[in-house]
Amino acid sequence: GKREKPIVLHTKNLPQGTIKEIELCYDNGLYLSVFFEDGKENQPYEKKQSAGVDPGEIHTLAAFAESGEALIITGRKIRSIHRLRNKKLAAIQRLQSRCKKGSRQWKKYQRAKRYVLSKSEKQLQNALHKTTKQFVDWCVKQSVSNVQMGNPEGVQRKTK
Repeated sequence: GKREKPIVLHTKNLPQGTIKEIELCYDNGLYLSVFFEDGKENQPYEKKQSAGVDPGEIHTLAAFAESGEALIITGRKIRSIHRLRNKKLAAIQRLQSRCKKGSRQWKKYQRAKRYVLSKSEKQLQNALHKTTKQFVDWCVKQSVSNVQMGNPEGVQRKTK
């Protein structure tokens, strides 16, 4: 508002570079999100090798490079996070269904649901980040410059 005092934040260890955007976010607590430009130039594009990638649920990534190297990244971690989240939500919702909507106990269960969803979202984001990091490192090692994502729509076994 017009008469409210501005929010002042004191931070340590900000990265070096030009700050583009600062955002104050809330997810079961406040945190500061900083977008910055580090001043590094992007390398020019050079056509080297290609790799084909097939995303999936059981195996998050299956990749094959022109050099003959292949990479399969399992999706067990992501599936286990989904399964645990669904299990915990079911238990909380079962208890919450016995409460009157808006009561203190209902609100406590609602807060618990938000916590479980927030935590699982962070865990999924971390697991996906690790997966993509592993894939990018493999691409750099294989000197892959082009990546084609597979869409196996319509591909079936034993078709005529």
